[in-house]
Amino acid sequence: MTQDQWQGAGDRALLVLVTWFLTFATSKGWLTTSDVAQLAPAVVTIIGFAWGYWVNRPKAILQSAQALPEVKKIVSTDAAQIADADLPKVTAS
Repeated sequence: MTQDQWQGAGDRALLVLVTWFLTFATSKGWLTTSDVAQLAPAVVTIIGFAWGYWVNRPKAILQSAQALPEVKKIVSTDAAQIADADLPKVTAS
């Protein structure tokens, strides 16, 4: 399986778990059934947004630093960060 397929499967599994938890909360009387239909996709979207932000954060920092005209070269010891960034000013030390 590719990384995209794993992420898709993880997304579906997360939606199932969130739906189960919200249904459990409904059975306890904490939520109404209409709340479940609205909250399940919202919770999964928020978790996905936070995960995507955190995973792509190092790359975004490198891109921001590279965009500065006074920056000539960025040296990093994190090979995975460099490979993922694909930026011309970034080199390994």
